[in-house]
Amino acid sequence: MTEKTLTEKQLLNKYRGCLLGGAVGDALGVPVEFLDEAEIINKFGRRGITNFTKLGGTGKFSDDTQMTLFTAAGLLACDVNETITTIREYNKQEENTNMFTASSVNLHRETFL
Repeated sequence: MTEKTLTEKQLLNKYRGCLLGGAVGDALGVPVEFLDEAEIINKFGRRGITNFTKLGGTGKFSDDTQMTLFTAAGLLACDVNETITTIREYNKQEENTNMFTASSVNLHRETFL
């Protein structure tokens, strides 16, 4: 299998898509974020949440999106070596929590050059 080389524009579009997708998913999940199954059923019925639910008249994202954006801004403000070091530290934390392993992320220095 050959490795596909992405242009800088394609790579930036993927990063933007990840940030936007995370923010949209966060906004969709905010109304049920801290509810257990019984509370969701009580509030939204047996099928649970099936439509976008506005909070306070608007779709809102949570602190999860804010922290993601703060982290992204911090990574962009760093030089390449600091960014790679930061990503490696995140990967170590993820390994320690068994969410996924650093090898599944497969980040390469070339990605950031």
